[in-house]
Amino acid sequence: MWGFLVIEKCILVEVYTEDYRILIEKLIMNEIYNKNNGKFFPLQFIYFGYFLFGFGIYLSLKLNILGFFFVLIALILSFSFIGIKINFKENIYKEYINIYGISFGKWKLIPKIQYLTIFIEKLSQNINVSSISRSSSYENFKINIIISETKRISIGVFKNKEEAVKAGKILAKGLKTKLLDNSSENPEWIDVKN
Repeated sequence: MWGFLVIEKCILVEVYTEDYRILIEKLIMNEIYNKNNGKFFPLQFIYFGYFLFGFGIYLSLKLNILGFFFVLIALILSFSFIGIKINFKENIYKEYINIYGISFGKWKLIPKIQYLTIFIEKLSQNINVSSISRSSSYENFKINIIISETKRISIGVFKNKEEAVKAGKILAKGLKTKLLDNSSENPEWIDVKN
């Protein structure tokens, strides 16, 4: 299984997921962790953006200036995403929205950290149309920085536990804190030294 990690200085590092020690050293040398957390707009807006893109291209071919604006709006709806950057050296973070490759967000100081935690987020969706109903549920693994009992900073969403643990170790080592795996019935502290 191969994994990808984007490091701030526009380097795409491809490594085997078992070999995360090299990643940790490269990441801490570059000092910034960047996690893309997915699309900014909900799925229905993204699909509407695709429709607007096609309609905008059609209008543009007819030399209608409105088509150009539809294409711009479609690109914003379809390709905007959110993420977080953490600068280990400066001890600051930025939650950002990326539109057209430009990140918008403010750098904030990371308060005193108690620990990092990995936990499961269970999601479900019910769809009802006339007499037909469908339900789907799935799980994501999330990482939070725990500042206090009421204050948390969400770092990222991961599809499986291995990715979350790997990222958690990188973050815990970079932020010089502890990592708690709270994704099972019996929470346990994870050793981040190796």
